[in-house]
Amino acid sequence: MARITQTADRGYRNAKVYSIALGGTETHAQAIAIKDGKFVYVGDVDGVRAWIGDTTEVIDCNTKALEATGVTKDTDDQIGLIVKEADGSPSGYVKEPAAFLPVFDILENPLEAV
Repeated sequence: MARITQTADRGYRNAKVYSIALGGTETHAQAIAIKDGKFVYVGDVDGVRAWIGDTTEVIDCNTKALEATGVTKDTDDQIGLIVKEADGSPSGYVKEPAAFLPVFDILENPLEAV
């Protein structure tokens, strides 16, 4: 692999990236890096690390998804389903049952719809 001499302006990790090439081949990736408004990397989380430098803005898509549903450091999690960082902030990961908590907050009686 060639040594990368530049760093990306922005890196996204823990994403779900789907692309379809002109020939119709579908690919899936978990991370991208952008430099000067252009994709410079599309692949896995380990590979994007080479593009991340001191000035790179890194966006964890799992964390952004939790923020969008209102999960914060102050969210009550008595049963320990939200995986948190050492400082108490959400890591972007939840144990499977917790993935449904935002849905339960939105729907009045979510189990009645089943």
